[in-house]
Amino acid sequence: MSTTSRHALPVAIDAYLDAIATRDFDAAVLHTDAQVISALPPGADAAENAPRLEVVGQDALRSALPSSFGDSGLTVLAAAGAGEHWLVEGRSEGEPSETVAASFTLRDDLIARQLVFRCQLVEPPPIAGHTAGTGHDARAMVDRYFDRLETGDFPAAVACFSADGLYSHPPYSPGAGRAEFRGSEELLAGFHRRGVRSVRHRLLVSPQNGADCLIEGLTDDEPQGGSFISSLSLDEDGRIKRYLALFCQPIVAFDLPERS
Repeated sequence: MSTTSRHALPVAIDAYLDAIATRDFDAAVLHTDAQVISALPPGADAAENAPRLEVVGQDALRSALPSSFGDSGLTVLAAAGAGEHWLVEGRSEGEPSETVAASFTLRDDLIARQLVFRCQLVEPPPIAGHTAGTGHDARAMVDRYFDRLETGDFPAAVACFSADGLYSHPPYSPGAGRAEFRGSEELLAGFHRRGVRSVRHRLLVSPQNGADCLIEGLTDDEPQGGSFISSLSLDEDGRIKRYLALFCQPIVAFDLPERS
């Protein structure tokens, strides 16, 4: 479990994001593995849940970076990690400003894999350093939420969230905007409109940082499933006060290939 400090990120990720913030992409790739695997937003005009632009190697990443994190620097708002896996949520400082979430995998203290999402700006998480909810297990609450959602027990799913919580989800249908609900009544109505779907969520990593938790996972729905990153914050009772999800299809491979 990491601390809430921005500077608690591993050196490679911290330096990589600092270089991106100054648009020094040549410096950024120096903090990546020679065969770094990158799954990046495909472009400003693409749907947020469109397939990722997947590139391998530093040269391909260098070419893709100018459009992957927005038009300017990234302010990190939440970060958490465990071992070689680290996730961040931030805000790009371009015009328009956007919400960005990324999952990084380290190998030999360099970035070996990254999955990056961008979407319209979402209300940010609580100020870093807040203490509400820090004594609760976010993963247990998320597991309960997904179990109730997948079985169609929508009132029980809503009970995993605080009464005034913010829920921001990718579009439920092509061409629609993000599904955003505030409070139990709106969320319950939103779940009923969504309906029961044959989607199962599998959480791959879920590091918690105080009251904040960031998740990378995948869905096994037909015909192809997808990858997602979620960022959430707990309230003082351990319920989810803010929930942000980003998603793409198809699934982006999570495991690093063995070195030859």
